[in-house]
Amino acid sequence: MQSRDTAKLDSTPPPVPVTHQSTAAVIMEQLAPAAEEPQIPQQTADLIDPQLTAASQDAQPQPSAEPVDTQHGAGLASQPPEEAGREHKKEPNKEHPVSKRVAVLEIVRAVKKHPRFKLSKHDIFKLFDVPERTGHRWIQEENTPKVPKKRGRPKKVRPEASIPPNHAPIGSLPLNTQCELETLNPQILSAMAQVQPASNNYIHGHHPSVLRSHIWRTAANSCAYLLPHLKPTDKILDIGCGPGTISVDLASRVPHGSVTGLDTSTAVLEQARQHAHEHRVPNVEFGLGDIFKLPYADDTFDIVHAHQVLQHVPAPVAALAEMRRVTRRGGLVAARESDMSACSWHPSPPRNGLARFIKTYLKIAESTGGAPTAGKLLHVWARDAGFAPESVASSAATWCFASPEDVQWWSGLWAERIVESEFRERALAAGVALEELERLAEAWREWGRSDAARFVVLHGEVLCRK
Repeated sequence: MQSRDTAKLDSTPPPVPVTHQSTAAVIMEQLAPAAEEPQIPQQTADLIDPQLTAASQDAQPQPSAEPVDTQHGAGLASQPPEEAGREHKKEPNKEHPVSKRVAVLEIVRAVKKHPRFKLSKHDIFKLFDVPERTGHRWIQEENTPKVPKKRGRPKKVRPEASIPPNHAPIGSLPLNTQCELETLNPQILSAMAQVQPASNNYIHGHHPSVLRSHIWRTAANSCAYLLPHLKPTDKILDIGCGPGTISVDLASRVPHGSVTGLDTSTAVLEQARQHAHEHRVPNVEFGLGDIFKLPYADDTFDIVHAHQVLQHVPAPVAALAEMRRVTRRGGLVAARESDMSACSWHPSPPRNGLARFIKTYLKIAESTGGAPTAGKLLHVWARDAGFAPESVASSAATWCFASPEDVQWWSGLWAERIVESEFRERALAAGVALEELERLAEAWREWGRSDAARFVVLHGEVLCRK
């Protein structure tokens, strides 16, 4: 979602589809016609995409702090001729692995500091064509404290040639001077908003094992906190509607109103329409939509609802702000999210299988930019999104699976989801071994075989009055 400042720029070029180019390359291509705009700082362009400044390096000599050697050329200090030759053999227009690593790490830091740009780590790795395992390894190495060197006589270090700007090593391009997004030209920020990747970091996909749990959800078991506030004429927007069971249930409770369900999957929306047709509920419709760019005018709906959505988006505060925008004055924004760190169960399978599952789930969700503990943060996010503290009502509720039928259903779908849904691919990308996933699936099956099994999922809820 574009910031308010950049959205006002009339000169922003029209959006173009994202290709396999880097984010910076697409931005620069969009900005090419705007010749009158200020040029991007040289070091910022070097950081984001070395290929963009290759040509300018030949025309504009780079200043160097190294002493000049008149025999072998400027900026090479006292290199032997053969080393200088090797240096000149490098082709500056080829992207250097170290430079790509610099760009990825600096943009990860910048987006973390400015979450409104809603780029997850997964999205950044994809845009720079970096394997997820490699990207996570870079971040882990960057965040690992360096062990102080042992005291002793320092080794002699051979003087090295000056490094071209587009081959700069880690640490030579500080965030506060090179890649902090606030320092970029407003035109660049506007263009960056146009090339944002999909805003959905949903780690489960729409595998049958996932949809079985979604189809089970109803207004009664998933948004009971909202039902007392419904009026027959309410116009409701249900974001992240999935197969439509909650949307259709809400529509049946507002006979003189309407419900619009939005999702990012065309296939699951077809299931939602079929579900509405089977239940003969005419006042509900479904369509594609992005929570960060809702295709509606301000003050359109009486109620805007999202269930288990904000934990899967990279910028939940921005999402809530957009939900608030399309809610009429006096209307409600309703959200319900689980807190996976607060799950409880009995009994515990051998080797703490379910405890290991929860730890693994948190790791995978966080690695993709999600917030698996969103349930306990909703009231804070609502205030940050612009709601007055006194207009936010916070509550909690649970799903409890304790009957033999519920236990078998819940354990079976998780055992299947871990090894067969998109969750498996996200887990492998986050560094979880396939053998460990198989052990976690078996832990769920083993828990389900107990005649005393019980599993509780805690949810946080907010009702925000605009």
